[in-house]
Amino acid sequence: GQPASLYEALVKDYTGRTPEAQSQTLVITHLNKDRRALNSLIHDARRENGETGKEEITLPVLVTSNIRDGELRKLSTWTAHKEAVALVDNVYHRISKVDKDNQLITLTDSEGKERFISPREASAEGVTLYRQEKITVSQGDRMRFSKSDPERGYVANSIWEVQSVSGDSVTLSDGKLTRTLTPKADQAQQHIDLAYAITAHGAQGASEPYAIALEGVAGGREQMASFESAYVALSRMKQHVQVYTDSREGWIKAIQHSPEKATAHDILEPRNDRAVKSADLLFGRARPLDETAAGRAALQQSGLAQGSSPGKFISPGKKYPQPHVALPAFDKNGKAAGIWLSP
Repeated sequence: GQPASLYEALVKDYTGRTPEAQSQTLVITHLNKDRRALNSLIHDARRENGETGKEEITLPVLVTSNIRDGELRKLSTWTAHKEAVALVDNVYHRISKVDKDNQLITLTDSEGKERFISPREASAEGVTLYRQEKITVSQGDRMRFSKSDPERGYVANSIWEVQSVSGDSVTLSDGKLTRTLTPKADQAQQHIDLAYAITAHGAQGASEPYAIALEGVAGGREQMASFESAYVALSRMKQHVQVYTDSREGWIKAIQHSPEKATAHDILEPRNDRAVKSADLLFGRARPLDETAAGRAALQQSGLAQGSSPGKFISPGKKYPQPHVALPAFDKNGKAAGIWLSP
């Protein structure tokens, strides 16, 4: 029959696709509330369909509070996020006290050690606030890391499949490597999530063949509706995007009236793409390293004099007064992402 709700329609679309198409489809939302609900509903539907194991475990996860730059400088932000987990210098703390009179925040780590911080210094100290949430997973679910951790070898947005669940631990595989996580015992392992739905903010840099986007104006969606957010959501796919909305007219109106309204050309060719084109032009005009004396010297210094190098030599100019070595850069999906300059 007809889906009873927007969520149901979206879940039906996703789970009705072949396993191969599902693995190449990204569901994009603008609100964390929508992301959380859809991830949970897709997990339930796949489990009911027998696509995942029956045994479930519930894991604690950390979700970034997405606090805007500068907001951490206000004491009111800390009061509003009193339940948050604060990450400072790779140590996780709870917010144990917000002292209005002295404009001081007391953070306490898992060993009971206290650290005092003033809101004014919070940004400079590199503090990030996270919300504690829970997710339920089974063998066969798709998961992702929500934060990179070079020490542990976690890459943000990399997709893994749950190989097994047991007690408090979950074993993930990406087809080559396996990782066993026990998030209850280690907060650094809580930067994980189900990987079916992701927010448009989190999806930047992702590029899948298919996307299903949830757009609209109900329940807080309207304040997220803008030309820019629509571009991010609708440009994450290479082949096909399906849009679900609670009000087509309302959504289109909200986009047209968004304060940062761009031209159609800006949406189709955003700033990033233009920057990539400028970099391509610059790289196209540069000379191969082995064709200039300075370039040959750079190759010699790097021990690359014998082989060939994709690097080029950029002579001093107005924009770059000193000479640079330029190398082509690519994003994690292999798409050209401009050039990397080394003086």
